[in-house]
Amino acid sequence: MTHMAAKSDTIGSLTLQHQHISDLLNKHQLLLMHGEIQGADELYAEFKTYISKHLRAENEHLLPLYEKYISPFPIGGAPELFIHEHHQINRYLEKFSGKFFSVKKNNRHFHLDIVKLFEEYYIFKQLLGHHHLREDTFLFRLLDEVLDDKLKKEVLSYFSFHPNRAMGF
Repeated sequence: MTHMAAKSDTIGSLTLQHQHISDLLNKHQLLLMHGEIQGADELYAEFKTYISKHLRAENEHLLPLYEKYISPFPIGGAPELFIHEHHQINRYLEKFSGKFFSVKKNNRHFHLDIVKLFEEYYIFKQLLGHHHLREDTFLFRLLDEVLDDKLKKEVLSYFSFHPNRAMGF
């Protein structure tokens, strides 16, 4: 199922949230690149809040259903893998928090500092991309196959920042 093919009443529609997460991070990086540190910090706070809500909703609502209804778990789709990646993502979120103010636009090392920061972001973005692919492939797809429409609607209601609203649709 592609991002565009995901209907808003399916668990797969949460891939739109993954896209929104990526978009927020990219916009944050663009602000950093242009030396707009205050704006970058504000956008990072928005990104961190959004992704934290997303991870919490997955942990509290999707993963328990996944553990209840999916058996056996496919190779690469065990719940522990999602949980471990969520912990890794949270560690990166804390690592980057407030780090932007150490990058000063008027500092003669500004460009080098930005390059170093973007090198750290590269690893983080690889983790996010891998994690999103794992969720799209296993968590979302398999839950869409086993949950009835009523339960899907209930689960999606826990994502109060539903992807269609988050994306401005």
